[in-house]
Amino acid sequence: MVEYLFLIPLSPSAGSMSLRTRLQDICFDQLERMNSSYLVWYFGAGPIDRPNFKRIDIPGQTKEERMKQAGDLLIKLQQVARYLVRLDDDDPIRPAAFDALAKRDFDVAADHHHYFHDLVSGLNSSQKRPWIANTAIHAYKEALTRVPAIGGVTTEDGLNYLFACDHSQTWHVHYRNKRRFYLPKTEPLYLRVLNPSSITAGGGADGFDQTAYFKYLDGFGDWRAPWPAGMDNVREGLTKIREDLYADVPRYRPKGRRRFGVFKKPK
Repeated sequence: MVEYLFLIPLSPSAGSMSLRTRLQDICFDQLERMNSSYLVWYFGAGPIDRPNFKRIDIPGQTKEERMKQAGDLLIKLQQVARYLVRLDDDDPIRPAAFDALAKRDFDVAADHHHYFHDLVSGLNSSQKRPWIANTAIHAYKEALTRVPAIGGVTTEDGLNYLFACDHSQTWHVHYRNKRRFYLPKTEPLYLRVLNPSSITAGGGADGFDQTAYFKYLDGFGDWRAPWPAGMDNVREGLTKIREDLYADVPRYRPKGRRRFGVFKKPK
């Protein structure tokens, strides 16, 4: 039994140098920097030639469907890991945090202050939110607990696996009276990378609207957070992407004057 099982739904990529593929590489490199034992189940296109990565062939097309179907597989197996983690393929973890928590006992470990990085400006933000972020460390049995389905896919009995439900609506309610461990403000579990090409940021097929993107970033705090310790490789990788893809795009300035426009989406 390993210490961590990571469940990663892959996003479509457009080639070896596409934005999404480069973000995936940074994410996967961070997993390999852990000293803890781990296994990655990934869903989507493959194969991925990395240690401890296993492609799981399931019919689900959406992230929500894949999580539910992964739970259906796991519930039939002997316990695979001590802890289960849901991770998006463009969000790098902080290995030191996972190594420090691998031997601790808790029901959930999470970031009280969610950590964000804007790929275009290079700024970081740390913002306290009342819910648990998408990437948290769940005790294995807690993750597979069947709870009223909120978010995720619709089920016949109205129940779904905790880890497959909407993290912003379900998890903090479930763990309210359980053993919770929250990490210090500047020592997060992971870094959520924001970029104007993403669906959640309103990116389209041909480009992105700077006005809309800046408004989107306004909802993530004051953008003065330092770089978390132990993530120098991530910083270097994201800086290289910014130089290659966003060199001519005006930077987001939280309290400065702004010029607005529509910019071509990077290839």
